[in-house]
Amino acid sequence: SLCRNKFIWGAVADCFHIPTPKTVCIKDGEVLGEPFDAQKYIRKEISESASINLSNDSIIDNFEWTNIENEDFLLQEYISGIEVEVPFFNIKGEYLILDPVRIVSSAEILTSELSDNNCYSFEWLEDQQICTKLKKATKKLAKYLGITTYGRVDFRIKSDGSYFVFDIATMPYTTDHSSFNFDFEQYGFTMADLHKLVILSSL
Repeated sequence: SLCRNKFIWGAVADCFHIPTPKTVCIKDGEVLGEPFDAQKYIRKEISESASINLSNDSIIDNFEWTNIENEDFLLQEYISGIEVEVPFFNIKGEYLILDPVRIVSSAEILTSELSDNNCYSFEWLEDQQICTKLKKATKKLAKYLGITTYGRVDFRIKSDGSYFVFDIATMPYTTDHSSFNFDFEQYGFTMADLHKLVILSSL
C-alpha cells in the first residue's frame, strides 16, 4: 500500500539519495512539496500504477502554479529518455535482482491504451555500467521500503546516462507479456519456473 503512493515512496527514495523526478502532490488545490520549473511536466494519479489513466495529454508544456484546480493529482518533471523495468524477488530476506529490461515503444510514454493492449515489446538493456547502477538502486529501494516476495522498479534513463525511479510495482505482471517472463525466457526458463519462484518467495 505504501508503494502505491508515489509522493510518499518518492520522499523515502530522496532521503536515501535514490534519484526521482521532481514531484509535488496536489491535494484539494494545495501544493504539497516545492513548486519547480521544468521543460515539460507529466500529470499522474497519486496512488495508482504507472500507466493508469495516462494519455499523451498527460504530458504538458506549462503548469500554472497560481491557478490550481481543486483536484487531487501528482505533478512530476517529465524525464525524456528510455524506460527500463527491473524485476526482483525477495527469497527469505535475500534480494535477487533480475536483469534490467528496456521497454520498446514508438510512443513517448506508455499510455493506458498501449499498456492494456500490450503495444510494446522488451529487450535487454545493453549498457552494463548502467545495469549495475539500476540493480543496485533497485535492491536499495526494495530493502529500505521493506518489500517482500517480489516486485519491480521502473526507471527513466536520459541520453546522458542519468536515471530516475518513477514507479514501484509490488504486484507486477508475471504474464507472458512481462519483463519478468522476458528475463526468464532469455535464460531458457518457463512461465512455470517463474511462478514457482513467486510461490517460493511467499513461503
